[in-house]
Amino acid sequence: MTRERASSFPGSGAAGDVGQAAELVESLRRIALSLTSGMDLRDVLQAIVDAICDHTQWQLSWIYAMDTDGGYGEIVARRDRMEYTQKSPKQRWPFDGNPALDALRRNEVIAFRDVREADEYPELRASALSRGVVSTANIPLSSTDPRGRAMVLCVQSRQALLDDPTQISFLKAVASLASLAASNAGLLSEARRVAARASETAQLLSSTMDAVSAGTPSREVLRLVEETTKRTVIVFDSHGNLFSAGTVPPELGVDQSSWEARILEIRASVYRKAHEALGSGERAVPLAFDLARGQRLFGYASRFGNDDRWMSTVVSVGAASTSDAARHHSAGTATAMVLLRERLAFEAQSMLQRDVVQELLRGRVDDPYEFTARAAFAGLHVDEPNYLVIAQRTAEVDRSGRANGLARTLSVHAQRWPGAVLQVVKGKHVFILPAARARSADLDVFLAGLASITLDGSPALLVTAAPGALTAEDFGSHWKHGRQTLELAAKLGRRGIVKAEDFGAYRVLLPALQGDDIVTFINGTIGPLVDADGGGNGDLFLTAEAFANSSGRFQETARRLHIHVSTLRYRLQRIAMLLGRDLSDEETRFEVSLAIRLERLRQGVLSESTGSNET
Repeated sequence: MTRERASSFPGSGAAGDVGQAAELVESLRRIALSLTSGMDLRDVLQAIVDAICDHTQWQLSWIYAMDTDGGYGEIVARRDRMEYTQKSPKQRWPFDGNPALDALRRNEVIAFRDVREADEYPELRASALSRGVVSTANIPLSSTDPRGRAMVLCVQSRQALLDDPTQISFLKAVASLASLAASNAGLLSEARRVAARASETAQLLSSTMDAVSAGTPSREVLRLVEETTKRTVIVFDSHGNLFSAGTVPPELGVDQSSWEARILEIRASVYRKAHEALGSGERAVPLAFDLARGQRLFGYASRFGNDDRWMSTVVSVGAASTSDAARHHSAGTATAMVLLRERLAFEAQSMLQRDVVQELLRGRVDDPYEFTARAAFAGLHVDEPNYLVIAQRTAEVDRSGRANGLARTLSVHAQRWPGAVLQVVKGKHVFILPAARARSADLDVFLAGLASITLDGSPALLVTAAPGALTAEDFGSHWKHGRQTLELAAKLGRRGIVKAEDFGAYRVLLPALQGDDIVTFINGTIGPLVDADGGGNGDLFLTAEAFANSSGRFQETARRLHIHVSTLRYRLQRIAMLLGRDLSDEETRFEVSLAIRLERLRQGVLSESTGSNET
């Protein structure tokens, strides 16, 4: 998994200004255009480094082809605005002390906001400082050159560019496009051997990239792919959900809605068949499945992406033929471009959404106008009232190791509320629900749906909600209170929906206790009484509760229980025998009263007899 060195650059922060963003977009646009230019790989890579230096503040950019057998990195493309190339024009650089090799081996970005921090690479630090370099980054590509050598993108600048985390996202996007360029170059080489197919593929990739670059909706781009390849493209996400059913094959003679309904019905079967077929590790494998009324469709299946979270399966259906794999590859590659755009857009929005939600829950907003604008881009309308719902996994879910499955279930549940936003913050699942998108009664339905989610027959969640719709400035305090409520409920072994008022004054006392401490105290103080008296509704339990809450006054206790004083004395003797303690002692009454109240909280009910004498 690609990961950045935590010490190399700061975490989340505000995006760059509009001018800088425009530079990055223009650079990406130039790079995207180069991918469909028909140039060979070396020319495409040169176009990529040119676009980086000509349209951003990075001043030196090059791409290594890593010759691991020879022990050197060969520069296959370079663009220099520092006038450094003329002083050192050599093309091969040894691996010793070169962070590019470590970036490749670890498959992670190695970046330094300030090269003075590059203690483990003294040669890099000395060379960079002598030329006034401040920021530098090395990003491994996921593809190879025609000789099979892995590649690494490297950039340097005399400005502290990595103070802006947008730069890392930009460089990752460039690396993804450069990797795609290498893949396309391989396809182009193959296409030249089959001229007719090459022309069709080039036209398809060009049209798709233009459409993707122009921001054309993904479903429209997929229709373009289908029209060009004369194939129906069915796309599943990594969980088997149907992303696109494609266009009905004309030979079936049915309308589009009937086709989509049928594909939705057999979705699970088609996805399972595709994954079973792809189990051999092949890039594309033949696939056949039954549709209806004896109709059998043939095509190919491919898997795109190595991360389970993002892996998508594409089923390309042809006209009852399993021999045309090349056309499937064309359709699959074009579809992969669409999915890449979807992935980048989703990741960018997810990062922004996470930052906005965390800032909203902190309750500190420096610039409300800027914050409202960022929130809107993330799908959050903080200038309108929203409901806050917080859910916490039960200990059984965490022990089972099935938290990922629960996360998918919660994601599906969130989709039932129009405009809902779901994020995980401090181990809690946070739902922000636009109040204007549904009736107030729907909140109860939503909460009940969350509380009904089970794992092996047991409730999987503790759920609480803020009382009513909130404005942006209210979220901080209600987030704090909601977390406390869930933590108290978890300590007491509660399940389902809980409210802050369930715990009364104990919200002040219980945070100082651990869950095991509470249970140990209850069991050690009144455990024998609970076991002998059938829980909290037996005569002895109610008698102990009333006597403790009446400060040991016999007459008052007897009136409360509607019994004679002699009956009360008899019961108190039995209680003393069970507990081994005499309730006439004031300290004993306090401990018994506290234990009884905690037991009531654990059961989820406060006895009416406790209501007027809170200790």
